[in-house]
Amino acid sequence: MKTFLIAVGINKYSPSRYGAGNNLTECVSDADKFIKAFPAGDLIRLTDSEATYGNVISALKEYARDAKAGDRVIWYQSSHGTQGSPMLNWSVPTARCMYDRVLWDFELPVIFKLFAAGVQVITISDCCYSESNSRDVMVPPVEGATAKRVPLPKSEERTPTKKSLRGIK
Repeated sequence: MKTFLIAVGINKYSPSRYGAGNNLTECVSDADKFIKAFPAGDLIRLTDSEATYGNVISALKEYARDAKAGDRVIWYQSSHGTQGSPMLNWSVPTARCMYDRVLWDFELPVIFKLFAAGVQVITISDCCYSESNSRDVMVPPVEGATAKRVPLPKSEERTPTKKSLRGIK
């Protein structure tokens, strides 16, 4: 079994796409820590301006070509996340924010269908709306695929975000 890892961390975003003042501070560091914690036989690391929509899709497609039954593909992403308009009648879509545009959860089935049967694809999303980032990945269903949400255990440890201690005990 071989493990493939796509590690995405985005601190700096395209100001022409997202405007000014939307950068983060720890996402690249989080991606690098994930790489150290989960060594892989093959690694694609995409940070800041490298973490474009096209590059992430290309990385997923590359591993879909290379991974064989019994292999594992892990896609870790630390970045902004967003949700779409609740005006859609089927659900409120969520997305991971790439450097240059968002990657909607409803876009993923087309990519995941490219993986061979028996390849385990694990997505770990450390961003806003990550509790539902892939909830609609199986709609429409990917034949033979299963999906499982694994909640992380609650921790009493708290870490301030954006150097703010507001509301942290």
